[in-house]
Amino acid sequence: MSKNEINLIKKAQQGDELAFNELYQGFYKQAYYFALKVTNCDADAQDAVQESFITIRTAIRELREAKNFKKWMLQIVLSKCNKIFRKNKYTVLDPDIVSTIPIEEKRNYMSGENHVRDLSRHEWIMEMMSQLTENQREILLLMYFNQLSIKEIAEVLDIPEGTVKSRLVSAKTALKRKMEQSEDADNFKIYMPLPLLLLTSMQKDYVQLLHAKPESSYLDFLKNEPHFVMGTLALMALVAAGSGVGVSMISKTSDTVINNAATYTDTTGTYTQEEVYYKLRKWAHCHVEMEQKSAEEYNEILPYYNFLKKLNSPYYTKLKAYNHWAEDFEKNQK
Repeated sequence: MSKNEINLIKKAQQGDELAFNELYQGFYKQAYYFALKVTNCDADAQDAVQESFITIRTAIRELREAKNFKKWMLQIVLSKCNKIFRKNKYTVLDPDIVSTIPIEEKRNYMSGENHVRDLSRHEWIMEMMSQLTENQREILLLMYFNQLSIKEIAEVLDIPEGTVKSRLVSAKTALKRKMEQSEDADNFKIYMPLPLLLLTSMQKDYVQLLHAKPESSYLDFLKNEPHFVMGTLALMALVAAGSGVGVSMISKTSDTVINNAATYTDTTGTYTQEEVYYKLRKWAHCHVEMEQKSAEEYNEILPYYNFLKKLNSPYYTKLKAYNHWAEDFEKNQK
């Protein structure tokens, strides 16, 4: 890590919010790319990264050595990805949402299509990567994109070094087999060792993530997170005063704090706002699934949606941002 990054980390550990915001802006793209390749879903990757940096902000004081920040960050991102996998059980890729270069040059492999045409060599390799299992993808990413050592990967995954080595061999074998069996194999001859091919392909793929940057600062999205509103209330007041927003921003945030304890209860049980949020996401992952739902299914889930909307919960804000979920839900109601 650079001296500047280490200095920012140390300042953030001392409570410097501006320094942490610089860290967030600087590491977002790397964290997002890693999460995207692990989850194979743009919306889940964005969720995982946002939740990761909220956790990092809270726990950064506990990081013993600033030079270990990157490894520590990846461990948290991976944990959040796994949490989302457990809650969603499955994911559906939406080609209208997932795009890593301008739309007129949409990359087919991100849409989940089996047949891939007009790919460059590195895009073909990343298409083959996307067909591996989650564990196989993450071990290859940690080694060749994040360029961690065997020991560091073992620490991130919390497994023995011997297991890391065996997983690497297994992942590379599986990838090579998919390459050989691909209908495009004749077009892309393997002209260099697989490790070097992966390294260069991932770097090219990473560079093409033009949109992989936070749309707002860490301070902006933090104000919508229920667990952190009180801790940043004074800071937000200063930000609001400096930007001319005024008292209304703080009043809105205070309402969020008050409403955060609200839960939803029906015949099936009592649910927190977070549980309702994931229940809605599990019900339909994107507009494609929504269109397949019956009127009866909409009527069953509608009270959960209305609960978050009426409350104006921070999780309703997250729902609106998740693949335009709220907008699509209201548009497709039957």
